[in-house]
Amino acid sequence: MATTTMHSLPVELLAEIFTHCLPKNATPTATSNSPLLLMRVCRLWRDITVATPVLWTTFSIDLTSAKGMIPSESLELWLSRSQNMPLTINVDDAGCEEPRADPQYWMVYEELCRHAQRWQSVTFNIPFAAIWCLPTQQPLKLLKGLKFGSEEEDQPVPGQALESFATAPQLRAVDITLDASGAVYIQGIHLPWHQLTTFRGTLFATYECAFVLREATNLVDCRFSDVSTGMVSDSPPKPHFQLCELQMDARNLITCLDLLPFFSFPNLKRLALGSLVREGRSQISWSVFNSLLSRSSCSLVRLDISVNNIKWTDSLVECFSLLPSLEHMEIFWFNEESSITPLLQTSNALLPRLHTLVLYSENSPSSPWINDIVSLLFVRTSDKWVTAHGASLQHFHYIWMRLGDPYPDETVQSRIKALRDRGLHVEFRPNEPFV
Repeated sequence: MATTTMHSLPVELLAEIFTHCLPKNATPTATSNSPLLLMRVCRLWRDITVATPVLWTTFSIDLTSAKGMIPSESLELWLSRSQNMPLTINVDDAGCEEPRADPQYWMVYEELCRHAQRWQSVTFNIPFAAIWCLPTQQPLKLLKGLKFGSEEEDQPVPGQALESFATAPQLRAVDITLDASGAVYIQGIHLPWHQLTTFRGTLFATYECAFVLREATNLVDCRFSDVSTGMVSDSPPKPHFQLCELQMDARNLITCLDLLPFFSFPNLKRLALGSLVREGRSQISWSVFNSLLSRSSCSLVRLDISVNNIKWTDSLVECFSLLPSLEHMEIFWFNEESSITPLLQTSNALLPRLHTLVLYSENSPSSPWINDIVSLLFVRTSDKWVTAHGASLQHFHYIWMRLGDPYPDETVQSRIKALRDRGLHVEFRPNEPFV
């Protein structure tokens, strides 16, 4: 029987196979994970690799160590082999507060910027002062994805606005990490905000979050991490018609709530406010959250929210009445003093379509409380509930952070088994402690 070897395959097929051999996620360019490895096998593979431009369209370099540096001639050769194809570029110089004085580093930036017209996806994890100095030529015609920034403290920042990415007609997704010292302001970064559909922001103050939402009116997905407090300029609530997903990760829920009075989100499907990491314990004005839901009239499907280890109030229960389409809810820092009785009622039921409920608590549930929970689970998985509401609870998780706390006793475990027999995925378990 005839055998087929790699060398007997058509050149075009070999080239196609090679394109699927390289990692999808960009990693620092090296012989072990780049086209250079293919070139070392034999002369035929070398010739095919050199003649296949798509193999050279991703370039990643780590400037944090001398080992990551490559001669500018090698970089020039690499990029020339990609011919005119769109490029994915990744540069990591994290930990450096100022641009490096070594001209060899700047030769790398200059060579990359010579091909800026072909950038399609770019990640610059480098000091802001270096970003300000990038010799980009605009417009950046092919740029669709952009990620840049550095959280290092005490970075020197030029006084003028950042214009390096201001003109990019295809730009849709942006991810920015601001510096930890607050020297860089998002208002000083000029982008084609109206084009963006996806945004990620890290180390933003509340007023900077508001700026993004006001400027980027076509955002569909917006997420902020490590949000800090900052006074938002007063203005009438502005509707954001396109936004479907908003996530704000902040150690104190109040920081998130400070933003809400200035917006409405008629098409919002997922909302996440707060964090598994908590600072202090303070009272929450749920009326602000209630007003947002009333003003937006959105059909929210998923809600992740921190209740700050405080007992539920009637205001929060009133918020639940505004979420008839909610299917997935996760509550951080849940307090077992909160009564779940409102969720047991079958007539005028709250959250009738809920199929996933996750409660994160500091402690494992006490015996009386766990019995209330199990009663809730039986109600929400009963035939009567399904008949009335066309949906039942499918997933329930109770996760506590104190590792030494006890598990439910055997009596409760037998009831949990009965719930699992109904098809409910249910678990009570500890997790890693909160920071």
